[in-house]
Amino acid sequence: MTKSVEILEGIVYEGYKGWTDDISERMVRSSLDDLVALGEYDRDLVLAYARQTKHESSIERLEKIIDKFGASRGVAHASSRRWEL
Repeated sequence: MTKSVEILEGIVYEGYKGWTDDISERMVRSSLDDLVALGEYDRDLVLAYARQTKHESSIERLEKIIDKFGASRGVAHASSRRWEL
């Protein structure tokens, strides 16, 4: 398992309550920082990965966290690069 996949797994794990509390938001933001540092951040991929196991109402909350992260970090909305999972 690559480091990027481990980070995605951590994001999904933090959503066990649907990303409804401050702790899960902080953990997701930290994980997104890790993806950016690896040059592997892709908003759409993060959401697609989470959609494999999470309900859409939870994904909407994750999407808000990601959008807040992107706005605060000036990170591009999505990347066109492909991942090897």
